[in-house]
Amino acid sequence: MAASIEDLFVKLQDQVKDEKLNGVLATCDLILAQAPSDPDALRCAVVAQLRLSNFPQALATVAQAPQEMQAELSLEKAYALYRLNQLDEALAVCTKAPESRASACLQLRAQVLYRQGNFRDCIAVYENLFNTHKLESQDICTNVLAAYVAAGRAKDVPAIMRAMQMNAADGFEIAYNSATALAELGDLHAAEQQLNLAQRVGTEALVEEEASEQEIAQELLPLTVQLGYVAQQAGKLAEAAELYNSALRLDQNVDLTSRAVATNNLVAARGPTDLFDAQKRLDRLMKDPQPTCVSFTPTLDTRLTANQKQTLLFTRLLVLLHSNKLPACREVAASLAALYPSADVPLLVQAALLGRGDKKEKASAGKADEMLASYAATHPGAVATRVQLMRAQIAASAGNWARAAEALSSIGELANKPAVVATCAALMEAAGDIDGAEAVLDRHLASSMDTEYYSELCTTAANLKEKHGRPSEAASLYRALLSSSTSLRGGSSVIARARLVRAEASLDLCRAEEEAQGLPPLVGVDSLDLASLEAGEGINLNTTVGSRVGLGRVGSFPELSQPASAAAGGESRGGERERKPNKRKRKPRFPKGFDPTNPPPPPDPERWLPKQDRTTFKSKSSRRKLKEAVNVKGSQGAGHVAMELEAKLEDPKPEDSKSTAAPKPPSAKNKGGKKGKKK
Repeated sequence: MAASIEDLFVKLQDQVKDEKLNGVLATCDLILAQAPSDPDALRCAVVAQLRLSNFPQALATVAQAPQEMQAELSLEKAYALYRLNQLDEALAVCTKAPESRASACLQLRAQVLYRQGNFRDCIAVYENLFNTHKLESQDICTNVLAAYVAAGRAKDVPAIMRAMQMNAADGFEIAYNSATALAELGDLHAAEQQLNLAQRVGTEALVEEEASEQEIAQELLPLTVQLGYVAQQAGKLAEAAELYNSALRLDQNVDLTSRAVATNNLVAARGPTDLFDAQKRLDRLMKDPQPTCVSFTPTLDTRLTANQKQTLLFTRLLVLLHSNKLPACREVAASLAALYPSADVPLLVQAALLGRGDKKEKASAGKADEMLASYAATHPGAVATRVQLMRAQIAASAGNWARAAEALSSIGELANKPAVVATCAALMEAAGDIDGAEAVLDRHLASSMDTEYYSELCTTAANLKEKHGRPSEAASLYRALLSSSTSLRGGSSVIARARLVRAEASLDLCRAEEEAQGLPPLVGVDSLDLASLEAGEGINLNTTVGSRVGLGRVGSFPELSQPASAAAGGESRGGERERKPNKRKRKPRFPKGFDPTNPPPPPDPERWLPKQDRTTFKSKSSRRKLKEAVNVKGSQGAGHVAMELEAKLEDPKPEDSKSTAAPKPPSAKNKGGKKGKKK
């Protein structure tokens, strides 16, 4: 007998209290079998499916509900679409929610806008919740701070916290977002303190809930990753890498977003080293491990924000470039350029790839320059600055100095920087445009009279004019530099006056002598022998071996009253000869048992060569000719007898004379028989 609907609802209520979600679904199916349009059973079934993360089935259940019931379930439908990363559809469904669920729909709408990267509208929705619906829960406060930080309004976070009466000690989530805002503002020390506070507050709260150490580490994983980011921004790369590795050693199924951020930051902290491991880590985040894939795993794709996805993809693109995987890098760069048309990283990588690869694929620097110039014209701001710097680098690498100078001069925010001005002048000088280089320096000198870098620019301009045969203009600049209110650091005033004397010497010797009176005296000049100098003997002013010959070091001058040959310790060649260091003579070392007074015969120099390559080797043909020369015929013992053997038989000698006997001629013992073993 089937149970009545009343009994099923009693059972359903008990299962809901005990959170037996699978039992709730089974009971709801029994109820809907008897009452297909029951609203309570439909809502319980949809909520249980959402709690079990079965979002497609939840959408199917909503679709099977009556039309008037679907409007009441619009919030559940929008949440399922949000978790399936169907964000546009989720926003459209939120507008159909009943007025009674307006605040909940606004919260979901704010979450969807945050996931889309529309932080300005997200902040507006949260302000509406705060002002109209008076919602001040800790979750909403946390999300509001996160939205402000993500929108680039970190400086407004303290005021928002005061307005919402929030304190960093209220919860580790609030302390985390407050620390993130401080890190964005560059206050890394305060950010680290806030993160340590967040860890302490979070640990105390989780300990009260009787959580294990592993559960605490997993729950506070975002704090560990953010501490690594703060250390990385402070230049503590080893500490940052250790924090990222400790975060990645936890369970791989916990907080996938924080793990992805830790992976990206770890690769960035290492730089262009250990690229194989970097690519392997990034490939784990992708839907397909192939290098050309630009899609993340389904689970991760629904949790990453648009900015996080873009950053991860760009990091992976740079890893491919540094790994010299040019075909895959070229394909991924083209895909990302189409996916993010307003971003400059794919374009810069494409421009860098034009100068690499084989001869068939290699393009000219002019093509890269045209591509970058057209992009910079349509994308002003910081993006255009990076693109113009890339143009200058490519042009300078190709030897096109004029184009490189033009690209640098077109950067408005950097055009007045001393380094950029000096670089433009140097590029124009290399291109042969001396007048243009001088014009650039003169133009910036007029507008930087009272700045701290006036002396550097003035010295650069004067050196350029003196180098290219304009000593009068160079002398004027040196004179203006010495008379300016700008203080010259260290010995810069002495150097400037010395250069002024050098420039005046080619114009007016009397004036040069007057200016030289302001130079400090040279030690030992009064004792110079002018006659020896005129005779061309020269003087060595350096006493240190291996140093440059000439002015030497201050305070290390030799006694100039001595002849140069005496100071140098040998014959003088105009002060340019240096004393060679004496080589230490070592006693030769002999092998053990070697007597140098009675050395043995030298070893055979051909002992390392194969036998067939030695000069003493005799081939088979040589041995055969030797046998024919002996002319052995008849039985063994008959035939020719050597004269030495005959003499031995006639006049026998003691056995110790065997060492002086002549060698036996080869016999024909093995002829026609079994061959002997070849040695």
